[in-house]
Amino acid sequence: MNNLSVISAGQLVCNNGEMAKLTKNEFNVFYELFKAKGKKVSREEIYREAFNKQLNVRNIDVHVFNARKKLKDIGVSILTIRGFGYKLQIV
Repeated sequence: MNNLSVISAGQLVCNNGEMAKLTKNEFNVFYELFKAKGKKVSREEIYREAFNKQLNVRNIDVHVFNARKKLKDIGVSILTIRGFGYKLQIV
């Protein structure tokens, strides 16, 4: 994650000079995964930390889906860990 940078104020993710603009909720999900530095993060942990229980846990899947579409163009992937949660990977 050496070339990956995050601009929280603008909800921007930059990788190797490429940039992706995320919505607030997409960014919240991404940021929890970013903080984990490549380790897996459970849906429940994302739910608790990023949304303070303001959404349904399954809503996280929708935000992950949308963030994936935007992040893949800059070489960043969100991997699904079946039955657990997600993990960030730089391609």
